[in-house]
Amino acid sequence: MKNHYQQVGKRIRLIRKEAGLTQAQLAEKSGLSDNFVGLIERGVGHPTLETLGQIADALKVKMGEFFASDGAEPKNKDQAIK
Repeated sequence: MKNHYQQVGKRIRLIRKEAGLTQAQLAEKSGLSDNFVGLIERGVGHPTLETLGQIADALKVKMGEFFASDGAEPKNKDQAIK
């Protein structure tokens, strides 16, 4: 079973790609380093709730989107926002 950090990182990566952003662009929008964004997406970095909030704000989604199950992946950015 994947750990929770890996699941959250996978969701962040999916939403970021659907938004058409690179890791560097997400990092700039969220005020984080691109290295840390990469670590988070791989499930190696352990973000705080504050950091997840920064990423959610940068992606224009609710933080809860990061915790959706793998079977509920949004098909596009509009669905990710809902």
